Amino acid sequence: MENKFTPSVNIIRDLDKSFNYIHTPNAERVLEQLDNSFSAGIHSFNIIGSFGTGKSSFLLAFEKQLKGEKKFFTLSPSALNGSRPFKFINITGSYQSVEEAFSKALGSASTDNALVKLENLYKKIRLDGQRLAIIIDEFGKFLEYAASNIAALLGLVKDQFDNE
Repeated sequence: MENKFTPSVNIIRDLDKSFNYIHTPNAERVLEQLDNSFSAGIHSFNIIGSFGTGKSSFLLAFEKQLKGEKKFFTLSPSALNGSRPFKFINITGSYQSVEEAFSKALGSASTDNALVKLENLYKKIRLDGQRLAIIIDEFGKFLEYAASNIAALLGLVKDQFDNE
């Protein structure tokens, strides 16, 4: 079966697909910065760039390399590779709350126990000698949803005060 070309990458949809990635000097610098920051104890990162610059492709290649599936980068991140493997939770932004997306990613039917499920998963992963990586791609879609719903909520609050 012939592969169809698509210019976009989805970190969930394309995880098990054949994937070719050509790293750029900029991607190597980003990887080096991630590795150096991780060594220094910083474990939360934002990768920001213009539309179409390869952020999702980078994330997919990054995950596959850390899992040992394929080497995409010439730099082999030392701190990130470490002796403890990563367990990945991938979330792709959509027009919904972040809480709903986490619930879905964790297999939870409701948002009520999503944080408890995440905490339990984290404890299990640590006991298994692993590290947890939560990758959220297209985060701006969650922000759009939040902004839209905050505006609606603020409108309701304003209407309530106007009626008093």
